[in-house]
Amino acid sequence: MDTGYVLSVEPQELQFPFELRKQISCSLHLLNKSENYVAFKVMTTNPKQYRVRPNAGVVPPRSTCDVIVTMQAQTEAAPDMQCKDKFLLRSVVASPGATAKDVNAEMFNKEAGHHVEDCKLKVVYVAPPRPPSSVREGSEEGSSPIASVSDNGSLSASVQTSVIKPVRKMTRRIDPVKGYIDPEYSRRVSSNSDVYSFGVVLLELITGRKPKYQGIDIVCWAKARIRQALNGQYTDFVDSNLQSYDRSEMEWMISCAAVCVYNPFESRPQMKEIVRALEGYGLPKDKAAEQCGWQAGGALCPGGLCCSQYGWCANTPEYCGSGCQSQCDGGVGGEGGCVDLGSIISRSTFEEMLKHRNNAACPAKGFYTYDAFISAAKAFPAFGTTGDVDTCKREIAAFFGQTSHATTGGWPTAPDGPYAWGYCHKEELNQASSYCSPSPAYPCAPGKKYYGRGPIQLSWNYNYGQCGQALGLDLLNNPDLVATDRVISFKAAIWFWMTPQFPKPSCHDVITGQWSPTGHDISAGRAPGYGVITNIINGGLECVAFYRNELSTVVDYR
Repeated sequence: MDTGYVLSVEPQELQFPFELRKQISCSLHLLNKSENYVAFKVMTTNPKQYRVRPNAGVVPPRSTCDVIVTMQAQTEAAPDMQCKDKFLLRSVVASPGATAKDVNAEMFNKEAGHHVEDCKLKVVYVAPPRPPSSVREGSEEGSSPIASVSDNGSLSASVQTSVIKPVRKMTRRIDPVKGYIDPEYSRRVSSNSDVYSFGVVLLELITGRKPKYQGIDIVCWAKARIRQALNGQYTDFVDSNLQSYDRSEMEWMISCAAVCVYNPFESRPQMKEIVRALEGYGLPKDKAAEQCGWQAGGALCPGGLCCSQYGWCANTPEYCGSGCQSQCDGGVGGEGGCVDLGSIISRSTFEEMLKHRNNAACPAKGFYTYDAFISAAKAFPAFGTTGDVDTCKREIAAFFGQTSHATTGGWPTAPDGPYAWGYCHKEELNQASSYCSPSPAYPCAPGKKYYGRGPIQLSWNYNYGQCGQALGLDLLNNPDLVATDRVISFKAAIWFWMTPQFPKPSCHDVITGQWSPTGHDISAGRAPGYGVITNIINGGLECVAFYRNELSTVVDYR
């Protein structure tokens, strides 16, 4: 599992909602998953235009740090609203117990032999003036009755009172002044405001935050947290004053806000459709708010639309590109494409490939079955079915090569060779470590250990927590499910395979050719190919010069 020391940086670009003559701030969320102290330094190509606090510091093990970047007030807009400014965040392992005062320029000197990692970030202006929405003044959403509390899926009383009624009140304020009105600043929603701005208001109501809090824009703040919120992790996202809300209803509320704010302009629903959805009617089936993928139990998008990594349907590059889960050609099937996983790996191939897994000497005897694998894979429609037949076969070969290596029971003189003994184990042999890292988001349960389990040897409490959220299971309190339920065991492995391990891509994107390395990836030694998948799974420990033999061993399993 990922135990590398590189800092995770989120988001990957600095987004500023541009306004003339106003200072605008955004934040970077730094996450250190390692056991090391990591020093960082932030630089920019245009230092006179930005203030960075802190511009250098140390992130302790298993900790986070927020960096606030403030853009000075601009007197004129850049041509075509394109900004050429760039930022560079450098990170390096520091001495144990190091603090910000210990950070110096020599630490980041690559020529001195220090392993320095670079993360390049571009500056993007967002939320420019949009065409007015199609909602007419005095349209029906102002007079549509709010659904009462019932079993028909309408919203509960606390959410109606705290969120829906304020939204209804705002939708009735129709301002006759023409032009774009930002509700982030005007506190109003009118026919001249677009759905993006309406989504900002929803974020305000759900989170209880102001449009700008301590200089940080709410959209920028929420972007780093919206995925966890969509997976049901509401701590530090939902306003604590919203008492006794229904979790499924809150998930729908957050989904509506997300589809307003984070979808491309052409994929956003109309304002009246969002209001009807909040009143309990749901969005039209042809809109991007249609959920899919593992977030919706493996559902496919209607009409052949792409399912994005976040579980939404559309046919734009943002949905069909990197991270796409299924139907990534937008529904335009090509000759030779993969439709059924069973046509890529048959039962007989599975049995021949893992012929010794049920040997009496294997602790996992009888546990891993073909039917369990196929059943688990159905929750991830893009797994083994993305691209042409050769690409599909390549992904399945890579998956079983990696997982066979992780679970092998072979030895150099084993019958049929050491590589025929994959899936012999379902639990890590050395179970002395609890693999528990202090985490408010994924706290360790008393007496539980999070050592490697299942085909991919899922380990660490934060991975069990995230995987459990994705699968709808409490794996923090029940980690043994990964080693006792054969379908869950395969699901956990495929979940890790399909999920980007920030700042690294997903194994799926790499092997299917949907990932292109950034400058930061190249500097970190990550390039397209089988090796980077080993890097993703093993935290980089097998992709440096000292571990060539280990990498060669993994490749042999293909």
